[in-house]
Amino acid sequence: MRVLRLGQKLSVDQRVYRVESVGGAHVVLRELATGEVTAWQTNALLTDPRVCFGGVDQMRLCSAEIFEWLPEAAREAALEWQEDVCQAAAQCRSVREADETVAGWRCARGQPTTVRHARWMRQRYRRFGAWGLVDQRRLGRRRRRHSDDPRVREVLDQLLKAQARRSTVTKSAVIARAKLELARDGGLPRWSRATWYRVLDEVQQARQEHRYAFGMADTRRSHRAKPSGQYRVSQVVRPGARVLFDVHRLDVRAILPGGKVGSVDVVAALDVATRSIPAAVLRPRGAKAVDAAVLLAQCATPLPARPGWPQALRLSHALAHGQDLTAVDARLAAAAACPVIMPATVVVDHDKIYAESAAFRSAAAELSINVEWARPFTPTDKAVLERAFGTVRTQFSQFLAGFTGGRVAMRGDDVDSHARWTLEQLQDVFEEWVVTIYQRRAHAGLRSVFGGDVDLSPNDVYDLAVAYAGYVPLPLTAEQFVRLLPIQRRRITHEGIRWNNRTYNCDELTELAKAPGPRDQRWPVHVNPYDLRQVWVIDPTGERVITVPWVYAGLVDQPFTAEMYTQAHQRALQRRAGHAQERDDAVELQAGLLQHLVDGPAPMLTPEHISLPRTRVPEDSAASQRQRARQALRHPARVMRPWEDETENGRRDAGDDRPG
Repeated sequence: MRVLRLGQKLSVDQRVYRVESVGGAHVVLRELATGEVTAWQTNALLTDPRVCFGGVDQMRLCSAEIFEWLPEAAREAALEWQEDVCQAAAQCRSVREADETVAGWRCARGQPTTVRHARWMRQRYRRFGAWGLVDQRRLGRRRRRHSDDPRVREVLDQLLKAQARRSTVTKSAVIARAKLELARDGGLPRWSRATWYRVLDEVQQARQEHRYAFGMADTRRSHRAKPSGQYRVSQVVRPGARVLFDVHRLDVRAILPGGKVGSVDVVAALDVATRSIPAAVLRPRGAKAVDAAVLLAQCATPLPARPGWPQALRLSHALAHGQDLTAVDARLAAAAACPVIMPATVVVDHDKIYAESAAFRSAAAELSINVEWARPFTPTDKAVLERAFGTVRTQFSQFLAGFTGGRVAMRGDDVDSHARWTLEQLQDVFEEWVVTIYQRRAHAGLRSVFGGDVDLSPNDVYDLAVAYAGYVPLPLTAEQFVRLLPIQRRRITHEGIRWNNRTYNCDELTELAKAPGPRDQRWPVHVNPYDLRQVWVIDPTGERVITVPWVYAGLVDQPFTAEMYTQAHQRALQRRAGHAQERDDAVELQAGLLQHLVDGPAPMLTPEHISLPRTRVPEDSAASQRQRARQALRHPARVMRPWEDETENGRRDAGDDRPG
């Protein structure tokens, strides 16, 4: 409700007046700018929409020139709000009624407005005048920038590029290096600390390769190895058309041959069409070339079913076409529910067991397998197998005793003391997990291959693929398996073949010992590093494979490795006072194998049972002195004082030599 008082200020058409007198039907107003006096009728003054009461001092700022540079949409919206607020104030008797009226008018014009918003706009009009009705978001004001120096941005960009292959540092380190380079050139800007960090963030966000500049180093390497372009779905349908080979560290500590605890590598093959794992070999850390060759042989060999397994875990019952496959290949009658897939193309990386292995290349050539090399430092070329290794970690490794975690930061305390599985047991458990869980579990990656929206398991896809592409049995002969093994160049004499302190001999070597051999008189000898009881020699014509047994193989009835033989040789040296012969090594080796059978499965190890390798150091070195000092702290009774001497009967005091 409008009220007139003496001395009150009001505005009419952007002119400010002061009430000089109020009497009856007339009101006398004086313009503050010119001093001109004007008489108004009281009724006309109170009902004229051009008259605005209150907030006159702020309204002086709202001159017509201010609206000239505003955008047209913002200017029209502000004038429209001004008209609505002034008309509602003139027609309504209360503030609440005015707010409701303004909201109703705007809603009727198709401009939804709440009563609360109308009240807020009316209050801004009273406080700031017409300028308070302007939508500040439409002004498009540009933020003031102090960091438009392109030279600084160029230096920061170069530093972030160099940081891609280095260890991770903080942002303050990059800013400090940038300041040093700019100061060296004589153009260091005087920026605040916040401005430096803001510019660094803008440079980092401008390029995709700088996204992880201050994150984990392995994340930068993975992002750097990511190929350009979009990923494509593999269209391989026939089993064996494309098989991926790779070596991966199994996150489990196992008991290796000899009782030591160590890491384990899994050399696995994965078929791209069916996502099946036809073969996998577990070996101590540091896989050998023979493991890759054996993996090729295992792909073409059925995995035998374990005694006591139900019929559902046999290949003949697990697949819809299992009986048909058994009729074609009799080997599958006793096979586990794991597909037999002969690779046509093998994709490998540049690991030394593939790139530097003549055994692997010869094995692939023997089986007519094409070898395709993945691009260096590009794990996406074998992304399916890398994802399968992640499944092995989450669904197999973390449930085993001796699990080490995905990285060192996730590793618990004293993991070696929890190691329980031997390497042989771990191989059996892994094969059982592949048959019972992995091959039967539905994979989301196999959804669009054959079944549309239905998730299929690797066995289901293999069953469909066999019905589509067929199955041809390719059993390996004994000669083919021998040719897959690695080769050692050795001389053949009348005493046989000498290799790693062992002698291999048989009657068939007599002709080869007399025959003129290769130029260097060294014959190719095929060896199996995981069963050293015999070696194989192929005669010069290539038609016959000669099996050459170890001369003491009759004393050892189980396979053994080079590590097991070395430990047996050391025990024999201790028993024979350093004069052990080859037969003594065989006896100790057989005793160790029998003792392993008697002891049964390995128990949970304690720290006292773990044998750690020790390094011999010179007696006069600092490391030797520290070692003797630690022993003295552990056994104080054996520590000799400087003034003591040791005789045949013990220690006696030497008072003359005592200091002081």
